[in-house]
Amino acid sequence: MISRVAALIKKERLKADPEAQALEDATCLAFLELEFEAFAAKHPDEKVVSILQKTWGKMSDTGHEAALGASKKMSAKTQGLMARALAS
Repeated sequence: MISRVAALIKKERLKADPEAQALEDATCLAFLELEFEAFAAKHPDEKVVSILQKTWGKMSDTGHEAALGASKKMSAKTQGLMARALAS
């Protein structure tokens, strides 16, 4: 059990392990839904776009769908940053 939890925390086999991927999707979605607006307000747009691109790359297709749904609740500014990140 300990080694399994360690593997999940280390994000081992992220795209190949459904549980690891679900955990990563949940973490990314929590950031987007709970922290992203405040984070974006404190950092330059280019840094925010870069972080969004990295975050997006870690997520599954299911996570992407959930993130797009969550983005509808974001401010116009953060929606614009997300659109820039996904366009690149």
